[in-house]
Amino acid sequence: MRAHEGAKEDKKSFSLISDERLVELYATMLKCRMIEERLPGQHGTAKKDEASAVGVAINLMKADSVHATAGAWRPQFIRGAPLKDLLAEQSAAANGLGLDASFDRATEQARAHKANGKGAIAVAFASSEHASARPWEKTLKHAAKHNLPILLVCQNGAAGGKTPTRKTARSMELSLRAQQYGLPWIVVDGHDVVAVYRVACEAITHARKGNGPTLIDCQSWNVDGAPDAILDHDPIVNMEKYLEGKGLFKRQLRTRISAGFRKSLDAALGTAGAPPLDVAKR
Repeated sequence: MRAHEGAKEDKKSFSLISDERLVELYATMLKCRMIEERLPGQHGTAKKDEASAVGVAINLMKADSVHATAGAWRPQFIRGAPLKDLLAEQSAAANGLGLDASFDRATEQARAHKANGKGAIAVAFASSEHASARPWEKTLKHAAKHNLPILLVCQNGAAGGKTPTRKTARSMELSLRAQQYGLPWIVVDGHDVVAVYRVACEAITHARKGNGPTLIDCQSWNVDGAPDAILDHDPIVNMEKYLEGKGLFKRQLRTRISAGFRKSLDAALGTAGAPPLDVAKR
């Protein structure tokens, strides 16, 4: 009886995501946090919204195009762009392209990918505030009207130490826009990289098959709304707990990843000897 119950339990815990990919998701988030902690003027102010960028961008191909109105270095780093070049660009222009330029470029690239017919897609990342702007709505409208191969990702990371509730005015607006233009709209916890990854994989496959765009709403919320639960919604802490449950995480893993990447980061920034990062006090 117990063996039978155990077999059922193993079956329930089966994951379509390989252990290697799970660890890669964690390591990539950790590296993104380390970069952000070391950017000029950013020490100690990481936004804890790595999961939405990593969960989406890690599964893209070289031919795909990515556009972001803020934190544009993240998806580019995730896709393998040289760290030194990205940091130089970040110092020169802290927030990627302007709204109109970024979203127009995303639409143009999506049109080009569709015409090319080789399965490449475009991804447009928008911050919560930018998702209410006219250029974003214009992009949604064009994506739906022309059935473009594009993922429209709204990132709603916590700011100022506050964690938004699930049903925000911005979320309701996105829902109405999605319904208005006939767009598939998926809500996901933006601090759960595994959930974002699964949703993104489905949306990416959908777009590559010529089935059109998807709007992914990466929200951030506390289930009970308690202020002291904010730490539990750090995506890196969340992922460590998830990996622990699968027998894939020990403290040494974070130490090894951090130590190895710190050397590359020091070389790119020219700041060897900077204090070590402590991303998840537990």
